[in-house]
Parts: sequence; C-alpha cells; structure tokens
Amino acid sequence: MATNSSQADQGRPLAARSVEVAVLGSARIGPGDARHDDAVRLGGLLAGAGWTIVTGGYGGLMAAVTRGAAAAGGHTVGLPMRAWWHLTPDPSCSELRWSASYAERFGHLLATQVAIALPGGVGTLAEASGVWAAAQTEPGAAQLVLVGPAWRALMTTFADQLVVGAKDLALPALVDDVDAVLPAVQRLLDSPAAALGAHGYPRPPHPPHPPLSQPHPGPLSMIAKDLGCQRTQNPSRSRKECQCQAWLWARVSAVHRVWTASGGI
Repeated sequence: MATNSSQADQGRPLAARSVEVAVLGSARIGPGDARHDDAVRLGGLLAGAGWTIVTGGYGGLMAAVTRGAAAAGGHTVGLPMRAWWHLTPDPSCSELRWSASYAERFGHLLATQVAIALPGGVGTLAEASGVWAAAQTEPGAAQLVLVGPAWRALMTTFADQLVVGAKDLALPALVDDVDAVLPAVQRLLDSPAAALGAHGYPRPPHPPHPPLSQPHPGPLSMIAKDLGCQRTQNPSRSRKECQCQAWLWARVSAVHRVWTASGGI
C-alpha cells in the first residue's frame, strides 16, 4: 500500500533517501514491447543502486519502472494528479505525492537530482524539455539523461532547427540503452553540468546580500528581512530553500528600489 512522504521515510536509511531519480516515459507502451521490458530492467538497476525512483505513478513505462524497482526492493514514488479521477496509480508505488495542478506535479520532478527520459510522446517531451531548460539556467537543478536512438535523432533535429548552441546540447547525457543509464546518472551526480545562465551566457556570481543587521528604509524592508537566507544562523536550512529565499529577496529588493525611485516610499 502506498504511503505519504513522512510515513515512507520512517525506518529508511538516510543514504537511500538522499538521491531521487525521476524516470519519464510513455503511458502507452505495455507488456510485449521490448521498450517495456527495458523499463522493468531499468527499475531494478536503479533500485540496486539504492536510489529512490520517482515516476508519474501511472501505467505504461512508468509502471514498468516502478514494478521493476519494487521487485528489487527499491523505494518508488508516484506523482498522481488529484483531478485525474479516472486513472488509478499503479500499486507498485510505495509512496504517492499527490498534486492539485500540473505545475505542482512538474515541481516534484524538478526537485529530483536526475531525470531519465525513456521513449515517450508529447508529455515525455514536455517534461524532458522542462528539465533541460531548468538545467540550462538554474544552479542545482535536476540533470537530464536521454535514453535511446529516438532521443539522439531528436537532438540532431534540435541542433539543426532550434536556436541552441553546443553548450546547450551538451547539457543532457545521451545514452543508447538502459545498460548505460547508471554510469551516466552517477557521472551527473558526481559532477553536475554547470548552469549556463539566461540566454546561454555564463551566470555571474550572485552579489552578496546586505547584512540583515542593516535595515532598508520603508515597509518592504521587513519583508526582505524575513525572506533573507539565514543559513549561517540556521545550518539546517537546505540549499534549495536558501536559493528560493534568495530569489525572493532579489525580487523584493528590486520592487523596493523601483518604489523608492518613484517616490512611493
């Protein structure tokens, strides 16, 4: 029976919870197809590495991966949608993280360390493209592995038809089959690709925030102070939490500068 996140974490070693790998793939490919058999085998390989496997939680290749992982004793997470009442999550998912919107569901995928794209359709392409775009601009974003000849052909088309550079195309790891997935994932975990920054230019170092002991004039300073990342005072804060708050700090500070310049404060 699937559990919620807090229940599933109880009793599991920290190392087994620390790496989450998402697997994207078609919901239309079922048993009897060699790609389905490969997905089952991939689930077992990922589970054997001790990683948590995250999928959409439904049928096709998603179910194949979770069933393979579950059979190997792995921890599997499904990402079902509350509005998709006509679909039932696959029972091989040991944990379910329900989403009220597609954006929320996609956020769960982006929170993983690596996303692996198997053969799929429009949904798989959209999810893989979103992970790719995040890896392009956001430090610490999920890395991307593309599996199979179809993805290699698509990347060739993207290079010919889209406005992308060599560094953009080098961000995803391209592998020919599931046997090459684990080494590719491990390489990305050990040495994640550096974010290129917006528009493909190198991302400059973020300027240091002013000390919180120096208040900004006006009411927005209270908001900015609350949103500032105080990881030095509270080391338990995660890197992503600090990145999120730093992003919010920057936005609030920008509004404050514009408001001040316009005489609003």
